[in-house]
Amino acid sequence: MNPEALVLVLISACLHAGWNLIGKQQSPSQAFFVISTFFGVLLLSPWLWLNPVALPDWNHPFWLWLIFSGFFQAIYLTGLARAYKSGDLSVSYPLARALPVVFVPLCYSLSEQGSQIDSRHFPALILIVAGALLLPLNRLRDWHWRAYLQPSILFVLLAAAGTTGYSLVDAHGINILQKDVGMNPYQAGASYVLLQGMTCLLWLAPWAMFYQEERRQVFRLIQAPKWMIWAGLFIMLTYLMILASFALVDEASFVVAFRQISIVLGVIASVVLLKEQLNRLRVVSVSLIFFGVVLISL
Repeated sequence: MNPEALVLVLISACLHAGWNLIGKQQSPSQAFFVISTFFGVLLLSPWLWLNPVALPDWNHPFWLWLIFSGFFQAIYLTGLARAYKSGDLSVSYPLARALPVVFVPLCYSLSEQGSQIDSRHFPALILIVAGALLLPLNRLRDWHWRAYLQPSILFVLLAAAGTTGYSLVDAHGINILQKDVGMNPYQAGASYVLLQGMTCLLWLAPWAMFYQEERRQVFRLIQAPKWMIWAGLFIMLTYLMILASFALVDEASFVVAFRQISIVLGVIASVVLLKEQLNRLRVVSVSLIFFGVVLISL
């Protein structure tokens, strides 16, 4: 993988673990992510005025890709909020980050394009899947299929589906901005993440405001917006770096895989700052996922 892309993804992983920790600590809700995304877009929007760029015409397929991207981003944030509300960060976060590593190349494999991930990467995928299957368990001898029917696990699957969707869509969107419009990776990343944030709000805000509890959360959170501002900035910068790295690699699968180093950071933060319990099996599970991610990134 491109060394510049590796550095971008590593910084992004640190920021990603940071905003997820803030979300879990402050208020795991759709309302939190609506406000955070709004502030993130607001803080970075001067980019479009200070660095004006030519965007595709309104009848260009780019805008359809962008609408789909905002939809999948809203699905991801909704699943994440509900998973954090009903489960531990040390379980939900690793699963939400790891599962797309398997889902994205699977989708590439089923497409006409095909995937660059081949039989050499199968051991890594097996480690990730094994870690994901073990993570919800407290003890190995207590295994039962009902362990995977917890509300938090089902919402994690929703978040993973959202991540898979926007990863595939955004790779196309960035490619259009580079090849059809002529932007460099950083111009394309900054422009796209702002536009994606706006379209995400178009999906997420009405969805969240439909529920009375979420409306109450909005009014409560807006009274002390400091943490939402930080989270919003981290959200925008995190994905800006990922989008720029998409433009530096041939297939999104490798970026999606390597960015999962944030799994370890998120688990450490959940134990140190949130005082969540980390039993031996959970340590083994996270280790399997981490080593699988490292192997697939080589």
